[in-house]
Amino acid sequence: MRGSRSRYKRVSEESLEEDAYLLCPHTATGVHLYENHSSLRLKRAIVLATASVMKFEQAVSEAGVEFPEFEKVSELMKMENRCLKMTKGQKWETILRTKIEEVTQNIFLKFNLNRQYF
Repeated sequence: MRGSRSRYKRVSEESLEEDAYLLCPHTATGVHLYENHSSLRLKRAIVLATASVMKFEQAVSEAGVEFPEFEKVSELMKMENRCLKMTKGQKWETILRTKIEEVTQNIFLKFNLNRQYF
């Protein structure tokens, strides 16, 4: 599709209408190729989604396709970032073990669990 917004929009809208599924731009390219090249035309075919459309909100919107609200993902994006940055030279195994112990302890406290059960 070589970045063609109009082709992406057409293929995506057809997929939404027929299958209730919004394609990512890469997957839409595969569908477009299948539909428009007779040598690839089979009675049945499967086009695998190569990525989640969630990664392409800007591209989808720029193509004029309405980007749906994904409630669970929206909730996730509002949550506190809980990543742990590690740099070269740090003892990553010790850092990870300490973090795992911390998370485990928090779970025991949160759910009032006794460590003897684990």
